Amino acid sequence: MLDLWEAVIARRARFQVAEQFTRQPHHAARLAAVRQDRIGPVHKAYLSVCHGYHGTSLIRHFLGVGFEEARIVGMGFTDRVLDPGGRDGPSEHPQVQEHAQQIALLDFGGGRQAVFDFVGVQYFSLIRNQRVAFRGERGEIIDQNLYTQTAAGDPLTLSFQRHMAGPNGNLEGFHLKGIQLGEQWVYHNSTAPARLSDEEIAMADVLQGMGEYARGGPEVYPLAQAMQDHYLGLLIRQASDTGQPVTAVAQPWSEPQGN
Repeated sequence: MLDLWEAVIARRARFQVAEQFTRQPHHAARLAAVRQDRIGPVHKAYLSVCHGYHGTSLIRHFLGVGFEEARIVGMGFTDRVLDPGGRDGPSEHPQVQEHAQQIALLDFGGGRQAVFDFVGVQYFSLIRNQRVAFRGERGEIIDQNLYTQTAAGDPLTLSFQRHMAGPNGNLEGFHLKGIQLGEQWVYHNSTAPARLSDEEIAMADVLQGMGEYARGGPEVYPLAQAMQDHYLGLLIRQASDTGQPVTAVAQPWSEPQGN
């Protein structure tokens, strides 16, 4: 990582990274709600969605964390669950298997903490679902719901509602149109009417952004951000493997001149 960073800086390269998880529709909708201050500044995050740098990218975005030092405490466990198969399809005769599980607590200071929890089988398993929780001063987001209060102090629960073209005799094709929260749409699918999965939508969004960046537009995902994500992911693995706390310290890519 240090060698790559030095090479890019030395050549003044225009370098972006294809990190897509914040662009997946459900995460993008939650991030939009957070940035609209619907639950106040987020200071607690629980994430059981994805591994390593993908997970730390989501954590940093929801907590608004940059390159701050962080103390990380982790442990490794095993989870027993039916093997779901993988990219080649489901198992014909699934058996219960043990899968590695990483759990870590990240403390970024200033009252901002995150719990990282992941079992690799979650990417394909139908019985190990994703789970998220983000807590702000005026509410929280838990999975598909947002909990807050009205101005009068009454409790208010809003759900993230997906709008799909195609069901129930609709003739617009089959694709995600967007996501609504209460009376407001918090996400519009820029790839509609393409028939794409959420992961494919996110990757297409990265490619669209990269085209704009190549023409002089804004950055898509700077190398410095990706470096920090991977750095934290490596420390989570180290803490989980050893059971010993570790500290993320400032790295060269955290300096202002990094791209």
